[in-house]
Amino acid sequence: MKTTHIVTAFALSGVLALASGCGKSDDGTSMGGTSDKSTMQQMSNAAVKAADTVQSTAAAAKETVTKDANAVAKATTDAAAKANDAVQGIIDQAKTLVGQKSYQPALDTLGKLTSYKLTDDQQKVVDDLKAQIQKLMTADAGKAVNSLLGK
Repeated sequence: MKTTHIVTAFALSGVLALASGCGKSDDGTSMGGTSDKSTMQQMSNAAVKAADTVQSTAAAAKETVTKDANAVAKATTDAAAKANDAVQGIIDQAKTLVGQKSYQPALDTLGKLTSYKLTDDQQKVVDDLKAQIQKLMTADAGKAVNSLLGK
């Protein structure tokens, strides 16, 4: 955007310089013998050229910004996908530990998720899994007590 402003400023400076040198002389010519009509045509051509330059510079800037925005969006999407894969891996590992009746290690594994921003669905799965682990731990503790008491 700064380039566009700079190009525009130079173009306008050129047009103003041409215009300021266009005073009428006594012999009916200006600027070294060219007519006023010719000078006006030169100014018009300079203005058109400046406008074209500004437009092409703006188009190039827009293209660059679009490419950069797309690159940032892709990088963000890739990072989110990697984080999602990591979260799912931790959840799957905890489920495997629950299946092996390793409840405390399963809870410890789920504790690793505190450093991640979970989606609502992921948070629900983690909460449900924690509740299931607590329930299974309580049931196993009850069985152990009954076994010790000989029931």
